[in-house]
Amino acid sequence: MLRFKTRLRNVVAKRKQGKTLQNCVGEKISPLQVHEIEDAKKVVIKAVQECCFHEEISSLKTVTHKGSWSGGVKKSSSISKLDPVLLKDVICVRGLLQRSPIDDDAKHPAILPKQHHVSDLII
Repeated sequence: MLRFKTRLRNVVAKRKQGKTLQNCVGEKISPLQVHEIEDAKKVVIKAVQECCFHEEISSLKTVTHKGSWSGGVKKSSSISKLDPVLLKDVICVRGLLQRSPIDDDAKHPAILPKQHHVSDLII
């Protein structure tokens, strides 16, 4: 779907520039690339988080705009013990690995709800 969305945006941009559109019927579709799959995974995770952690996202956005790392979500939140932080609009675990030389996705994994279909699929 993201590839289709990008393709449509390119067509609209070309149309606005007045360029002629080529007929794409019969054009071969290339296999998905790794970055496309990872982008799709991030979009799905963001959608699940927006559905299940709406209040937490809004409070973390407020904290992020103030420039502070302290505080964030309410203590009554189900994810408060995970010390959540908002990274690229995805709620992640802050953890003790902040200064380690490993990849950010390994240092700060995304938080997903316990009983959600997408969580089961990713696991």
